[in-house]
Amino acid sequence: MSEPLISILTASYNSVEGLKKTVASVETQTFRDFEHVVIDGGSTDGSAEFLSEQGDNVNWISEPDEGIADAMNKGIRLARGDWILVLQAEDTFVDQHSLAGAVRRLGVSQPIVCFSVIVIDGQTRRVVAPSRNLMRHWFKPLPHQGAFCRRSLFDAVGPFDTSFRITMDFEWFLRALRSGIEVKVFHDAVSVMPSTGVSSRRKWRHVRERFREERRSHMMNCPNAAMRALYLTYWPLYLFYRRARSIVGAGT
Repeated sequence: MSEPLISILTASYNSVEGLKKTVASVETQTFRDFEHVVIDGGSTDGSAEFLSEQGDNVNWISEPDEGIADAMNKGIRLARGDWILVLQAEDTFVDQHSLAGAVRRLGVSQPIVCFSVIVIDGQTRRVVAPSRNLMRHWFKPLPHQGAFCRRSLFDAVGPFDTSFRITMDFEWFLRALRSGIEVKVFHDAVSVMPSTGVSSRRKWRHVRERFREERRSHMMNCPNAAMRALYLTYWPLYLFYRRARSIVGAGT
C-alpha cells in the first residue's frame, strides 16, 4: 500500500515568528508525503513575504477572513490529503520523526486517530491526552494538534462553525463524536502547543467567553433530554466554581 498524503493546516494572523517555527518543524519531518497549507488572515507583519519565500514547500493564501474557524474551513477546501492535521502558528511537532511515527498508526477504518499533545505554559510542560469516552461528553473531547482526521469526514460532519470564535474545534469534535464517529487513541505525544492561543487566555472575561461557547456546544449537540438536564444542572454550578476560583487566585 502507498503512504497516505497528509495535509497539515495552519491558520495564522500577524504571528510571523510563530509561523516560522511551525513551518520549520513541518519541513524537518522525515516523512515527506505531506502538504503544508497555510491560511494567513491578511497579516501586516511580513507573514506573506515569509510565505512567498517558501516556494513549493507551502501552499498558502493571505486574505482577510472571519476568524479561525473560517480560516480552517478555507484550508480544508484547499487540502488534497487523505488525512488532515491542524497545527496553528507556533505549534510544532515533538521531533523530526513525529509525523512518520503517527502515520504508521493510521488505520484503514478509524475516521479519527488522536495522539497526546505537550502544552508549554511558561516553564511548565504538561501532557494533554485525548479524553476518555465518558469525559468527552463534558470536557474538551480531543486535542486538535494531535488529531488526524480523514479528509472525507469534513464532508460528512460538516465544516467548523464560524459562529464560534474560540472553541470551534471543541464543537466540531463533539458534533463528530455525537454522530457516532469512532476514534482510535494513542497516548504518546505527537506535537507541542505553547499556551499562547485565544483558548488559553486566563483573565475571567476570556475564560467566561470560552465557557459560554463550550456550553453552547453542549446544548447544540445534546443527544437526549436526560443529558440536556444534566448540562442545565452542571453549567451554573461549574461557572460558580470557576468564578470563585478565579477570584481566590487573583487575590493570592
